[in-house]
Amino acid sequence: MKKLLTLIVVFVSTFSFSQGWNYIGSSTGIANATEVDIEVTPGGNLYAAYIDVSNSNKITVRKWLASNSTWQLVGTAGIGDANVFDLQLVVLGETTPVVAAKTFYQTTYEFLEIYKFNGTSWISQAIGSGGYNQIEHSYDYSLRGNTANQLFLTFYNVDEQSTGYSPENALITVNMTNQTLYGGASPNLEQTSFSGELSSYIDGNNAYVIHGEADMSDYIPFDISVNGAVYSNNTLDNSDGASKMLIEKNNGATAYSSVWPFHIPHSL
Repeated sequence: MKKLLTLIVVFVSTFSFSQGWNYIGSSTGIANATEVDIEVTPGGNLYAAYIDVSNSNKITVRKWLASNSTWQLVGTAGIGDANVFDLQLVVLGETTPVVAAKTFYQTTYEFLEIYKFNGTSWISQAIGSGGYNQIEHSYDYSLRGNTANQLFLTFYNVDEQSTGYSPENALITVNMTNQTLYGGASPNLEQTSFSGELSSYIDGNNAYVIHGEADMSDYIPFDISVNGAVYSNNTLDNSDGASKMLIEKNNGATAYSSVWPFHIPHSL
């Protein structure tokens, strides 16, 4: 079903407890979209990426221009392959958006499209030296950037030859900018028991990852790699049944937060 993409923002008054939602741009929306992701840069620039129904379900990205109250197209509409899904957007610095989405390469192979905007056009990005972004479609991936404008990807590495990284059939984190595999001598976050759910956060050169593991009962691994070194093996308890995960780190603070909904039996 087609859905109209409309962004709204809430403004909180200092002198009133009332809150109202206001449209960013026209109340008629931006476009027909099936998925959307938004990012706000440290300088306050707002970007929106969406799967564009009007362009064969390809990716389109727009930037909000407050000076003339318009959503400006970033590059051309309809990036990459048709009928993509599981969209993610990150913005490196203030002006370099990067988008990713899953697709079936040549209608057969499970593939992750990644495109980076160079100021003029969208450039396809390879995960590693293998040059082929093969992934497992049923598993989550997590695309992130850091303050040095480096791009990081945490994903389930299906094939060593395709991506250029080992081990294969393992959950790993890579710095795509310099093709560095995180985790030192033990880069595998999870192998045989990875259940598909994950989220990551990059703080400088430190990677924070939470992920589902089928044999962990009421525990979820929460792993930290400092400067790319071996991941620590922490766990979050009383967390069985997670279907979606989110990890964030307060800017300039040491606190982390992880949020996920649970599957609740109908009998409860």
